[in-house]
Amino acid sequence: KSWEQNNRSHTSPARGSEEVIDVLVRMVEEHRGELPLASLPMLHERHPRATEEMTAAGGLKGFCTRHSTRVRFDAKTCAVKLAYSVEDALSHSSAFSQPSVFSQSSLPPSLNAFSQPSLPPSASSLPHSSA
Repeated sequence: KSWEQNNRSHTSPARGSEEVIDVLVRMVEEHRGELPLASLPMLHERHPRATEEMTAAGGLKGFCTRHSTRVRFDAKTCAVKLAYSVEDALSHSSAFSQPSVFSQSSLPPSLNAFSQPSLPPSASSLPHSSA
């Protein structure tokens, strides 16, 4: 058997598709969130099943549609982009919308970044010594 036949027998189609999308997402991230269509041959070099997976999905656009929670094809720029931005992920994350465990009032003044620094008492409020 050839290497390709052995590889197919050990990798299920679903697993192969997940591996290809993982590689594609990493490539998009490496290209600062936008992978130009001209860079697509690199995907085929990095993953042996990329061509097969793209063909099975009806091409790059179909593959992106199939994995729409992770990537999208932008027809205007002819590029693959992440399906979400970091800002989107942060704004939709419930972990970031929950109130902080430490409220401002629960911290001691010395650790509260929002409190006014404590000032030393003024000289007029110090007890005077009589000599």
